[in-house]
Amino acid sequence: MFPKVAAMKVESSWGHGRKAMVRCVARLTRALTDREVERLRDLVPVEEIQGDRVAWFCRPEEVELVEERVALALTLAAKAASDRRPRMRMARRSDPRLAG
Repeated sequence: MFPKVAAMKVESSWGHGRKAMVRCVARLTRALTDREVERLRDLVPVEEIQGDRVAWFCRPEEVELVEERVALALTLAAKAASDRRPRMRMARRSDPRLAG
């Protein structure tokens, strides 16, 4: 199952020392794998990824745009990670290894 954004919180960044920026925190439907984290970092500029939470900074007017980019990047990251996994194949009944 691809991870999706389940909830989103936008915080003032006053305490983070960034003027005219907000901190966005997205809670995902599941925690990301190490491969997904690596791929997500390659696709979008996120500040922090911890389990099922992803955080980034952006301007208030960019919140929706960046959220859409993160959502798309999550799908691409999960797809890329699943494409790299070795796939198990079912042996055919005619396979001599199954003869017994």
